Amino acid sequence: MKIKICGIKTIKEYLQCLHTKIDYIGFNFYRKSKRYINYRKVKTILKTHKPHTSKTVGIFVNPNITTLTKIISTTAINLIQVNSEWQPHRTKIKNTPIIRCINIQYLTPQLNNSINNTTINLILDSLTPHKGGSGKKFNWNLIKKINTRKIFISGGINNNTITYILKNFKPYGIDIASGAENQGKKCLKKIKTLKQNA
Repeated sequence: MKIKICGIKTIKEYLQCLHTKIDYIGFNFYRKSKRYINYRKVKTILKTHKPHTSKTVGIFVNPNITTLTKIISTTAINLIQVNSEWQPHRTKIKNTPIIRCINIQYLTPQLNNSINNTTINLILDSLTPHKGGSGKKFNWNLIKKINTRKIFISGGINNNTITYILKNFKPYGIDIASGAENQGKKCLKKIKTLKQNA
């Protein structure tokens, strides 16, 4: 199972993830997020400490194409994560895979079928005013009929709930922000334990 840790704000936090060999390292470019980071800072971090096995993810909410392409070209991030309302067919993003984040409350039978047949990376998360990162879990019973081997599960995942997730769903990956933090800062001990448990 893959681990994605989001909301990296400092070189120290980034290196913690890098040295622990976290699979996906996320930088939040959504200005309203408490984990927002300026893309110029991300450029400096990645230029100084290039990832070898980890992949970097830029997190966006309804980005315009100019901003999106500028940040991708400046930072050289590997993937972009966007909210479900964003329409990728309106843009031309070349050579940059997309992860789409879907709020669990929007699940429908049609969407379930789409998820089961998709080849696009998806994240299922709880609905919050701040577009994720709340640490609140959703009703996991809602995804029992979904092929979770193709998706990331997010929302309320930490070292106390990861075993349940693994046992009952076996997802492609888990997406964590607050579950890897102490008082708003990434915690190396928690990150290492998450990696070991996965």
